[in-house]
Amino acid sequence: FKIIIIAPVLIANTPDLAEYHAASLQLNQGYRKVCKERGITCIDAGEWEIDLTYDGVHFSEEGHRQFATKLLQNLEMSED
Repeated sequence: FKIIIIAPVLIANTPDLAEYHAASLQLNQGYRKVCKERGITCIDAGEWEIDLTYDGVHFSEEGHRQFATKLLQNLEMSED
């Protein structure tokens, strides 16, 4: 079996969410660091620019499509 961890999509970088955006960046970096230290495959969804809803946190309908497409692409690449 193979373990794959997905570093999360970032919270929107807007004035009212700046603190949460910064925290999401730190969380994302933490996921990547732990994966690197442990030799675990890490897929960084923070790089995908997923479309979010008005709240800047949750995926829009299009964001769900984007996430699914990117995840499938990355999983196919990690099989090689």
